[in-house]
Amino acid sequence: MKDIAKQSDKKAGFTIIELMTVMSVIIILIGLLVPALNAIKRYAREVATRNQFYAIGIGLDLFSAEWGDYPESKGGICGAVQLADHMVGRDLMGYDPMGTYLDPNSSGRKLYLQVEKANAYRLGDLYPTLAPPAADEHVLCDEYKTVEHKGTGKLVGMPILYYKANAVGSGDIYDYGDNAALVDLGIPWVAGAPPHPFNQTVFFGQIKNDEITTTYRPYRTDSYILLSAGFDGEYGTGDDIFNF
Repeated sequence: MKDIAKQSDKKAGFTIIELMTVMSVIIILIGLLVPALNAIKRYAREVATRNQFYAIGIGLDLFSAEWGDYPESKGGICGAVQLADHMVGRDLMGYDPMGTYLDPNSSGRKLYLQVEKANAYRLGDLYPTLAPPAADEHVLCDEYKTVEHKGTGKLVGMPILYYKANAVGSGDIYDYGDNAALVDLGIPWVAGAPPHPFNQTVFFGQIKNDEITTTYRPYRTDSYILLSAGFDGEYGTGDDIFNF
């Protein structure tokens, strides 16, 4: 009887080789699952950003229907600031056609995008080196959580760049300089880091309509372009997202 009990005890346990085999299988499965989960998360952020572009597009179309044109991307600090100003207002209380923003309750002010879904943040909370008045301007940020908000510590997205088309007269339909001041601020989460070389050549290459081979022609020549820095948070790289 004792011999039978000893044999049962031996069969009830696992050998070191068996444990190592199981652990190896688990590690392999984790190695296969983690990249897949990251890809799903990345895709979900892209879908959310494209949905955000759609919502902004509706707001811009409403603005255009009311005022006869899309907001300018020139003037001020950059096109990204102009976009936020016209969609939610400089103080997030609505667009002020007079540009004074003295009365937040004025009946002449209007929100073209819901503030709760606008991802509007102060530039100073994204770029700590900025000083007022530039630091107090707002921008609409994408859905990629790449930047630490200096006030709350939460991760938020990069500013969405906005370029209005100019099909009248000579010159380029889109002006890279409309957002150059913001791009030149560099990478918010790395102090003193130089920006990615997102220059005029890169920009025009990204917005070129490849279906037209007879001449250079950008996408959306009659309206505007929205640009997200994408997963890596840097403008001018392969994962940038546009509204075309």
